[in-house]
Amino acid sequence: MKADSLTRTEILTEVIRGKLPLTALSEGGIQVKFFGNICQVETETPLVYHPSSSELKAGLKYYESHPEELKKWAGFILSASPILDLDKIESNEADEQLIEMLWSASLSGKINDPLESI
Repeated sequence: MKADSLTRTEILTEVIRGKLPLTALSEGGIQVKFFGNICQVETETPLVYHPSSSELKAGLKYYESHPEELKKWAGFILSASPILDLDKIESNEADEQLIEMLWSASLSGKINDPLESI
């Protein structure tokens, strides 16, 4: 999949799903910088996206066998509040478990529970 033929929202969606790398976000005007475990996200123009649980699970599944990439991807998801709204994700116990998995992945590069459990 090539990012140059996609809209900003489509690029962001595909990055969340793990189908495009984080570096593709720059083609959509979204800058991602890492300072150790800290991720900084900036955008040229406003954008707010509400990812679904299934999109986040797809990204976790893609990155689970790539610990360093998983760490960065999960760090991005959790730090991207200027463009990602995760509030709707935390609406039930399974989704809360998904957010906990993201935190664990961002710190350790591992998924502690099987994805099938949520």
